[in-house]
Amino acid sequence: MSKVTTPAPASDTDTVTHLARRVLAFIKRTAESNGAHRITSWKKCHQEIGNAASVAKFDEAWFLLERRGYIHWHSGRDYDHNYMLTARGQETKFDQGVIDEPHEMIAAVEKAIGIPLDEVIRENFEEAIAAFNDERMISAAITLGIVGERCARLLGKTIAPLVNSGRKFTDRMSADDLIELCTEALEQLAKSTQRDEYHELHVAFGVLGHTYRLTRNHYSHPKKAHAPHPDEIAILLNSLRRVYIPALYRVLASP
Repeated sequence: MSKVTTPAPASDTDTVTHLARRVLAFIKRTAESNGAHRITSWKKCHQEIGNAASVAKFDEAWFLLERRGYIHWHSGRDYDHNYMLTARGQETKFDQGVIDEPHEMIAAVEKAIGIPLDEVIRENFEEAIAAFNDERMISAAITLGIVGERCARLLGKTIAPLVNSGRKFTDRMSADDLIELCTEALEQLAKSTQRDEYHELHVAFGVLGHTYRLTRNHYSHPKKAHAPHPDEIAILLNSLRRVYIPALYRVLASP
């Protein structure tokens, strides 16, 4: 039998989500087989992972896992015992840190850009994250498409007056025309100004501009029942968080 490596103990500086990830990773490694189930206990996990954290914080992390359906009470009178790792818990990548809780992910984005997000972007981005965490991938795909289009409309309104492209931004222009306007304007601005923020967004927009529109259209007007794979949605979420939105806000903040 391979030796199980004991993880470093938690501390009270851990976020609840981070602590929950560490607990789930520990459960995956150490839960004991009991018939068709793999069983663990609150006490065992707290002793190995959570001793340095407050019991209240550890409870929050534990019940986050239960609320997500990753662990489930199995049997016994003492809630410390007989929790089972569910099939969903075994398969999830939550313990690998794929996607945060909505408020944490939004806070990280706003910290990166230095200002609050546009309200439409914020509301739909939060909804997409929550949908992903609840495994509602079609809802996540559609709301991500809304975020992508809102980003494009904010961009078009800002940069269209800065170039002579023969196109004018209007609130009613189609998504295709909007994306073409933004692509041409960013290319012109990147060449004429030689500024990094325009070049960076031109590259990102060239890859992502149509991606979010096509994803939303595909799942809003389906020809057959087919939910997107979670990895596809995770990539789209993290592309918004790490690339598209920060690059967009650097351009919006340009004089």
